[in-house]
Amino acid sequence: MAKLPCQWLYLGGFTFRWGRGDSAIDVLRGDTGPVHENHHRVASIPVDHSWDDIRDLD
Repeated sequence: MAKLPCQWLYLGGFTFRWGRGDSAIDVLRGDTGPVHENHHRVASIPVDHSWDDIRDLD
């Protein structure tokens, strides 16, 4: 489950979710909207620990 606050970005049939301080971006199948559960997760992409806001996800 992602930490709060979270950012979601829908792109190419997948939702990319990242919570501030998380060590990975969760890739969810489809346009899930702002969900915190992992039911649709298909992958996790590790990120650098220096990430701290939505500009990093963009």
